[in-house]
Amino acid sequence: MGTLSSRFKPVLIFAIVASSLFLLGGGDASAATKTWAGTEGGSTTWSNANNWSPVGAPVDGDSIVFDCALAADCASIFDIPGLTVSSVNFTGAFPGQVLNTTDAPVVVNGDISSVNPGTVFQATVVLGADITVNNVVLVNLDLNTHNITLTGKGVLNGTDRWVGVAGYIIG
Repeated sequence: MGTLSSRFKPVLIFAIVASSLFLLGGGDASAATKTWAGTEGGSTTWSNANNWSPVGAPVDGDSIVFDCALAADCASIFDIPGLTVSSVNFTGAFPGQVLNTTDAPVVVNGDISSVNPGTVFQATVVLGADITVNNVVLVNLDLNTHNITLTGKGVLNGTDRWVGVAGYIIG
């Protein structure tokens, strides 16, 4: 009576393996890399699905990439309250600019970087982890008990300095 019949052993093994894979899966299967296309009828909002490749507005966990091949390619307006992203990267020949039309911050769990100095992230950034910011000026920053490493060059209060925060720092 104390042993499992041979008929139930495969079912039990399958249930244990499936449960382990589910619990230890680790990542968010829906997370993606979203690359800014910014081509939809002059709209530069993050919430416009057609401004991204693949098509669809960013969701929590996505990594954000701006390919700044042309100056016009990198101007965008953050308008998705409560969004948490994995990272934000600006590539290409021109610096980028992100403006905010909401009072809500964007939570960033990974690095924020730009190939070129002068990129401005004018939205409140809340750190979701310890991160490095390279060649990007943050306008408002909430450390949220995390550490930030600033590298590269940028503008701080109108003078050529190391990358910095032009607004406030809290946390």
